[in-house]
Amino acid sequence: MPHSKFLVHWTGRKDLEPLPDHEKKEKYALRLKDWYQNGLFTKRTTDPELAIRISGPGPVNKLKNERFVRLCFTEVRLSQADEHSKRYGRLGIGFTSDLIANKGGRPVIYLPWEAKARLLETSIFQAWEKAQSGGSTEIEQLLGWIVAFCKPMSERTPGSSTPVNNYDEMEWRIVYGGPLDTSGTFTEDRLVTDAYRMKFDPGDVALIVFPDQDVMRRTLDDSDMKSFFAAHQPDLLLVEDCPHF
Repeated sequence: MPHSKFLVHWTGRKDLEPLPDHEKKEKYALRLKDWYQNGLFTKRTTDPELAIRISGPGPVNKLKNERFVRLCFTEVRLSQADEHSKRYGRLGIGFTSDLIANKGGRPVIYLPWEAKARLLETSIFQAWEKAQSGGSTEIEQLLGWIVAFCKPMSERTPGSSTPVNNYDEMEWRIVYGGPLDTSGTFTEDRLVTDAYRMKFDPGDVALIVFPDQDVMRRTLDDSDMKSFFAAHQPDLLLVEDCPHF
């Protein structure tokens, strides 16, 4: 299957979908407006996220991403987006893969932890161990940015016997590289601690997927959004339209 030309950032499942219907629609429209005014929003993670795991005799070896900043997109085609949006939220904003790549975005490296041959994982582990034993914090930090693009191909969630297939996400991510990052992709949020923004121009947006007709109408009636769309109006879609693409 050909790759999608667009990478879409989805939002809303955890914080907006549980809200009463009227409030949810209003906040979806306000979030899109906030993105245009201030940039896509992301916070530094609070809990460690498993990146690499090697099974075998003895203890299981794991590497986790500790409190890092990343912004996620998906390469899932629009025709499959209805199912994906149920997992992450029903408002999506899409950019070309070239634009995201030029901002530092890369496809996630999915690692099957059950695999017998593990050259990549073992190499990272051994380099990490040598950096720690040799006291090389600089090399350890560099390896940390590599690990930040890694993710298990599947993993079990607490209370579930069925593993989650992460590979279906087809994720790209942009990672903030701290002092190594000279891209200017991320700026610190002015109001929220440990939060960052990825600013963009109206002309950078290729498409917007709205949860429903009401959220689209609220956006089109907003005076600020009218100004942004006057500069460039991307393709406007509804989640319910996506299966037809």
